[in-house]
Amino acid sequence: MILAFALALHAPAAADVVRHALLVGNNAPVPGLESLLWAEEDARRMSEVLVDVGGFEADNITVLRSPSAADLEIALARHRELATTQAEDLFFFYYSGHADHGGLRLVDQTLAFDHLRAEVRAMPSEVKIGVLDACRSGEITRLKGLAMAPAFMDEADLSARGEAWLTAASADESAQESDRLQGSFFTHYLVSGLRGAADSGNGLVSLDEAYAYAYERTVARTGGTLGGTQHPSYDFRIQGKGDLPLTDVRRASARLRLPSELAGVLTVLREPDEQPVAEVAKREGQETVLALPAGTYRLQLRVGGDTQEGRIGLSEGADLTVPAMAFRAADRSVALKGEAEEPVHAAPPGEEPAADEPFRPNRILGRAAEWSGETLMQAGARLQGGDGPREREPGKGTDLRHSPAIAAAASALLPGAGQAYNGQWTRGAAMFGGWALTTGGSFSIARARGDSLEGWGGMMAGGLTPGLMMAQGLRGWAAADAWQHHRNEGRRPVTGLVLGYGTLWHLSEASPQTAGIASAGLSADWVIEPGFSLGLDRTGFLTRPDGSLLIDTGTRLTWGITEQGRFRPGLFLYGGLHLDTALDRSIPVLGRAGLGAQLRAYLTPRYFLETELRAGQRGEDPEVNAGGGFGLHFGQAGAASAKERAVKEKKPEWKRID
Repeated sequence: MILAFALALHAPAAADVVRHALLVGNNAPVPGLESLLWAEEDARRMSEVLVDVGGFEADNITVLRSPSAADLEIALARHRELATTQAEDLFFFYYSGHADHGGLRLVDQTLAFDHLRAEVRAMPSEVKIGVLDACRSGEITRLKGLAMAPAFMDEADLSARGEAWLTAASADESAQESDRLQGSFFTHYLVSGLRGAADSGNGLVSLDEAYAYAYERTVARTGGTLGGTQHPSYDFRIQGKGDLPLTDVRRASARLRLPSELAGVLTVLREPDEQPVAEVAKREGQETVLALPAGTYRLQLRVGGDTQEGRIGLSEGADLTVPAMAFRAADRSVALKGEAEEPVHAAPPGEEPAADEPFRPNRILGRAAEWSGETLMQAGARLQGGDGPREREPGKGTDLRHSPAIAAAASALLPGAGQAYNGQWTRGAAMFGGWALTTGGSFSIARARGDSLEGWGGMMAGGLTPGLMMAQGLRGWAAADAWQHHRNEGRRPVTGLVLGYGTLWHLSEASPQTAGIASAGLSADWVIEPGFSLGLDRTGFLTRPDGSLLIDTGTRLTWGITEQGRFRPGLFLYGGLHLDTALDRSIPVLGRAGLGAQLRAYLTPRYFLETELRAGQRGEDPEVNAGGGFGLHFGQAGAASAKERAVKEKKPEWKRID
């Protein structure tokens, strides 16, 4: 059975074993405890690594952000239903957030540990794994009546069945999160281990290996924090012969090899937001391979008290060995006058200084030094096959071979051209084919119906038919995707400006003069807080073949619903004016107001397609409209603004002291 799970991990398309996961991140404050900053980000990172190298399909992963107890119960029920339809499956449960001796502290109540364990145990899956990154989480591994089971290798039975629990702290300890790591200590090292830091050399990271690495690094890094040392705990109750593989580093979209002669603590930061992706305590004499998504990364190597830096680009399929010359001494500078010092946490004896130590590179000089050292990094990447994105070098202009602006512009002119520029030929051909078929089909249908193409008023009106609206949406997707290939942002914005273009089709037939009339235009929303925005409703004009003019404008107030993966549903109130000079009225300006529902599907972190349905009143007539469109989400990518403010304010590293 364990062999079957290994085969499923290595070749999931041909395997019968299904891997599915329920991941929970709970930032919400609870009575007596402050809100957390990074728990929801922990869940996102866990989802990313499970999809990248864990053999999990994205559709089989549920991510809940600050859910209620009812939300969690519903999600568990869905995964139980999925498990009942599978011959063999593995269920993975993860929670990051507040907890106490009673259980998980959700937004509305406490979910008892014994109840949680019973719910997971009731899952009809052959293997069940639970990971809790929360205070007092070790309580679940010592519930009354539960005895520790032998390790996998001690079992003679070939079938793999049972459950395993990993926790970030013991039953009487606090779990901590770090602003520098932008996540929890335990989750950061568990994810790092799953990406290859815990691999013994065979390319597979087992449950044993991942836990051992996370335990060692968590104890070492929290030994000098104000919250005190965390001691992760475990309860393995899986029968089978051999270790249970969780991830396969060999299946990664890109790989970074750390040669055997390299030694020290290597931190991998994803650019441009400096997000920590993995950390490896590298020992000399053994090669380590990290599984990373394609993108641009800053590498920080700590050896003793010295820190060296480098930058590397990884394209899809790259297998890059980091050359020793890739690293240079990191620039350090004293804090500006009046700037508060960050707390210094001493490392335990024999350990290297932790990343919590004060480190403030001068932003201007540091950036210049990074640019000047870029040439060696690029040369090493080309020699090793990692021909990834590159940054501009001073005095040498933009690298026209690797420019996100050129890639996006090419796909905006001809969908798929930017992907070809990026070397993504198959993806480019698919995007071009979809756009060509949609556009050609729309014009063919219009001609067959005898529509007057000349009367559509150019590009604005050309987006009015559903087919051409879809074609324009595919064009925007191709451009955004080409840009994203270089920028490689891992998270969607949650606040900031949203610009969109779309079409409304009036479905109501109360007035024969207005039935079927289409309007198109721009919209703008300012997302003040996640899930709440105020903005300009669909605003635009259209000239009809008979010379009449149609104008729509207004405002809207939107409330978002819980985000579900790439999808963001919402409800909105709208109000505004509708002017139609074709109407046989003395005053053609009509007031309009009503209620609508929308659904945005983010195809890239910043680009989305949108559909909506609204019902209301236009003048004296009721109206029912259906709409479609696309847009760009500007603003802050990734985490909520409060998180970034906390980093700038240099809050203490520990958060979960209760």
